[in-house]
Amino acid sequence: MSCITNTADVDAVKFLISDAATAGSEPIEQLIVANSSKSSQRAVDELQRTITEIEAKYKSELSRLKKKYETELREFEIQIDTLNRNNGELAKANKSLSTHVKVILMMSSMLTQHELSYSNTGSKHT
Repeated sequence: MSCITNTADVDAVKFLISDAATAGSEPIEQLIVANSSKSSQRAVDELQRTITEIEAKYKSELSRLKKKYETELREFEIQIDTLNRNNGELAKANKSLSTHVKVILMMSSMLTQHELSYSNTGSKHT
């Protein structure tokens, strides 16, 4: 084994080592950048797939809820129509009953007046 003793030789070896390190590091850096780029692209692709899956899931859920609420809305509209029809019929029945009550009250009043006049007239004749 030989030992480098000359200063110029030591400087030359240092230069060669430095040059080899610089030359060797460039391909390593390029590999790191390429790997990093591929890794980033895979991450971007995975995120895009995830976003697509989430969009599909929410579009499906939105469609399901839309159909559900449209069905409920139609059912409520039918119930409102039925209730309005029933309310109209009850209003007519109420008006008719109110008229009957007025007639009955008038007849009752007339009967009471007749009974009073009969009892007053009958007591005068005795």
